[in-house]
Amino acid sequence: MIAIVRLRGEVKTIGKIEHTMQLLNLRTVNNCVVVPDNEKYRGMIRKIKDHVTYGEINKETFKKMLIKWGRKGQKRLALKDDEADKIVKEVMDGKKRLKDFEIKPMFRLHPPRGGYEGIKRPYSLKGALGNRKAAINELLERMV
Repeated sequence: MIAIVRLRGEVKTIGKIEHTMQLLNLRTVNNCVVVPDNEKYRGMIRKIKDHVTYGEINKETFKKMLIKWGRKGQKRLALKDDEADKIVKEVMDGKKRLKDFEIKPMFRLHPPRGGYEGIKRPYSLKGALGNRKAAINELLERMV
């Protein structure tokens, strides 16, 4: 599974890129979505890579995000650890999606503690944009 976090706003954003962000439910800055790792989503990520950061999310981070920021409609979820473990396992294995549990697939997170490294440079050049691989978990921990 891949976690995608929107870092840049919509001012001066090309319409095609903004449309792709809308399709991924990345409507505002600091929104996060968790999507399967397949070619369809890889193409969408390639298109918006200059506006987001992404990487492979682990089960522990996904569980923390689900417990703290998971929503069913307008209300927060009241999940216990064993319920959250079951949902995370089924979603990470690809058996079900968050929509099957009636959970919104988008998480509204806080800005990271300590801030971003810079939202105009790629991660490889000590910035915040682009592919973080496993380092996305550290960023999400700071945002939860």
